Amino acid sequence: MSGKQKVCYFYDSEVGNFYYGQGHPMKPHRIRMAHNLLLNYGLYKKMEIYRPMHAKYDEICRFHSEEYASFLKVITPDNMADHAKQLQRFNVGEDCPVFDGMYQFFQISAGGSIGGAVKLNRKQADIAINWAGGLHHAKKCEASGFCYVNDIVLAILELLKHHKRVLYIDIDIHHGDGVEEAFYTTDRVMTVSFHKYGDFFFPGTGDVKDLGARQGKHYSVNVPLKDGITDKAYKSVFEPVIEKVMESFKPTAVVLQCGADSLTGDRLGCFNLTVRGHGECVKNVLSYNLPTLILGGGGYTIRNVARCWAYETAVVLEKELADDLPPNDYYEYFVPDWKLHLQPNPSMDNLNTRSYLEGIKQQVLENLRQLQGAPSVQMAQMPPSLQTEDEKDDDEDDDEGEGDGDSDSKGEEKEDDEEEDVEMAEPAGRTSAAGALAGGFEWDDFAAAKPAPGAGGGGADEAAAKEGGKEEDRERRARRDAKRVTAKEQEAELEARERALAEGTAAPVSAEDFERLLAGAPDSAYVWVKLMAFHLSLADVERARAVGERALKSINYRKLEEKKNVWIALLNLEKAHGTADTLAAAFRRSCADQNAKHMYLQMAAVHERAADAEAVVKTFEAVCKQFKASKKVWLAKMEWQMRSAEPAAAKATLERALQSLPRRKHVPTIVKFAQLEYRLGSVERARTVFDGVMAHHPKRLDLWGIYLDMETRKGAGTLPADVRRLFERASSLKLSSKKMKYVFKRWLDWELANGDATTMAHVKAKAHEYVQLKAGGEVDAAATADEEGNDDDDDDEN
Repeated sequence: MSGKQKVCYFYDSEVGNFYYGQGHPMKPHRIRMAHNLLLNYGLYKKMEIYRPMHAKYDEICRFHSEEYASFLKVITPDNMADHAKQLQRFNVGEDCPVFDGMYQFFQISAGGSIGGAVKLNRKQADIAINWAGGLHHAKKCEASGFCYVNDIVLAILELLKHHKRVLYIDIDIHHGDGVEEAFYTTDRVMTVSFHKYGDFFFPGTGDVKDLGARQGKHYSVNVPLKDGITDKAYKSVFEPVIEKVMESFKPTAVVLQCGADSLTGDRLGCFNLTVRGHGECVKNVLSYNLPTLILGGGGYTIRNVARCWAYETAVVLEKELADDLPPNDYYEYFVPDWKLHLQPNPSMDNLNTRSYLEGIKQQVLENLRQLQGAPSVQMAQMPPSLQTEDEKDDDEDDDEGEGDGDSDSKGEEKEDDEEEDVEMAEPAGRTSAAGALAGGFEWDDFAAAKPAPGAGGGGADEAAAKEGGKEEDRERRARRDAKRVTAKEQEAELEARERALAEGTAAPVSAEDFERLLAGAPDSAYVWVKLMAFHLSLADVERARAVGERALKSINYRKLEEKKNVWIALLNLEKAHGTADTLAAAFRRSCADQNAKHMYLQMAAVHERAADAEAVVKTFEAVCKQFKASKKVWLAKMEWQMRSAEPAAAKATLERALQSLPRRKHVPTIVKFAQLEYRLGSVERARTVFDGVMAHHPKRLDLWGIYLDMETRKGAGTLPADVRRLFERASSLKLSSKKMKYVFKRWLDWELANGDATTMAHVKAKAHEYVQLKAGGEVDAAATADEEGNDDDDDDEN
């Protein structure tokens, strides 16, 4: 990438609420997790963020058949029995189940991809991102591979209104069969897919010999790969193929599908790519500086999907991210290391030999050499693009100003307009994507021919009248142009103001400013709370309270987090400006509307911010009594006591907690308490607690990992000798080979950063000694015997 790129990002907070069903690997929640990560990394500050418009039925029918689209619109879990034949016909039922709100989910996914294409077409962005998109398996008349509506095809059709040639690149582990099929016979779209092929792997298509047909022959490029491919091997194929594609096809826009099921450790995948290796593909594509639409796709180990898409958002923005994940709403998903980057699986074999990859690469490059230069496009009238409501209003205003001219002036205006905007024409009627594009878009020419010069006579009066009519027409056009310029200036000023408000570079100065923000984001608790604060700054408590009540009624009932934030704001308001009765009433209502346990903890935080220690104690006593089996409430109380410099009280609370909690939660609770001691109390007390835990659970590698994290973290103040003694203790245990490999690798990494050649040699010697023992069969037998009796406690977050 060169220079500052304009990036727009599409996200609808509703998307994470959809649920394919119990046990189904596709989980839209992963999109919300990725969004939360990029928020907490601060990446949102570098992009323009949009909530996508829902794709309309007619827009979906640009590719999909009307019968299929109508079926998707009406089918629900409640009426499935009435549509048994259609379910079978449209392949909906098993891999593609019927679930609540499914049509709305497809509308959000497709709306973001189409919206991104529109932004690129209008040059309002250089790169558009929609992680909810990338559903590449959906066909014209059927669902496939968890995909129902092919947002990618719809976005490419939108791009083709302005771009001569569009390149589609797919790095999902599964072949992008739906997109390839849609454009199989056209030379205006080249599809390039890097995927697993063979061994009956879904969808079973994507052989290197699948090249396209008729006009589109050699415009379908497939790179079939085998299990276990690594970053280096993938790069050795990806970059030369893309370079040759760019050279031969010369695209004017790119769509990149970033399915994350090609990552190591994916639930359904079998590649061994890291997050960084996956991101290198994005970086390579962006280096060509073409308008690019970046989409999501597969990915079924959701914590890794979130890592990948957050990192690739940073790649787009050219921003480095810390490997330590920031605190976020889904922090517990990223255990045990809470890192951004993944390590490849060392036990997975790479079946892609150098000779195999070289052979595939040469075959693909040879196919690309068959292309006779980039295809040309016949030019005609521009097809209509999607319009915003403001643009529609402008068009209506223009029409009103043109109603009173004579027929000649109308003809001249029409002629001028047609000559101004001669581009590509849209085909009459609705056809499939492949049918519409076949033959290189050779559509009828809609350019209007100029009328022949008048051959008749006509006197001076007639000529004067005609000249006068032309003068009036010119004046009318001048007035219309002036009106349009004024309207555009006002619109630009308003848009700049709204953007400044949304980005926080300009503070709202009136209730109208806030209402304008709410019109675009009615479900944003942030804006509602800011409006409450605005009224409080004017000492108008009643109006602030009324805004809070209005927010609770206006925010979508599914957006529990947004509503919870409004409840917290109301509790703070009542604590500061209300009475004990109004606070108690608001708290009771919040518990009825939200998770009561969470609201008790928020109420304690409200009292703490108000420095009302007595109320905090009463709140914690109540919540610990009501939810005594919840580890979370006891830990919250202990953390408050530690922050209040009451370690003895916190220890007493720990003893009470262990009496109330089920046995399986004891070890996690004690470990969390020790971590609190490290952060807020005494390091020596923390070590004592950890030593006691490790004495009873010496084989728990996850506990050793936490202990080492606490000792080696920056600012812990631990002496190197103490850290080495801890590593010595861990390495002396009779653990399995896999666990010992982790211990020695971590020790060596620490010595690399903090030790010298002597200490590193000592670690290697210890590892060599272990390997010698293992070769004699002593270690594994002992480790197996010990670990059979090891109690692996579950870590419950409740």
